[in-house]
Amino acid sequence: MLALPIITSPLVVAGTVGAPFHYTLMATGTQPITFTVSNLPSGLLLSGAVISGIPTTGGTTNVTLTATNAAGSDVKTLALTINLPPRKIYLPLIMR
Repeated sequence: MLALPIITSPLVVAGTVGAPFHYTLMATGTQPITFTVSNLPSGLLLSGAVISGIPTTGGTTNVTLTATNAAGSDVKTLALTINLPPRKIYLPLIMR
């Protein structure tokens, strides 16, 4: 009997602008399971079951995740927040 895919990956994740990002999609159900996504932030791509890249823009994006197998599909929303990098504070150098 075929089992529908059920996405089991965390649905709230964060990254940082300019820093490498890596997120693995996971699902239970009859194999093989294929994944598709829509609405990824700029700088990120899906390859197989992995979303990765270097995000270029900050903000929160609702990414649609879909897992599909011979029995059907499961669709969930990933809340993906890309934070701005910490600000660097430069102090004046006082020479004596």
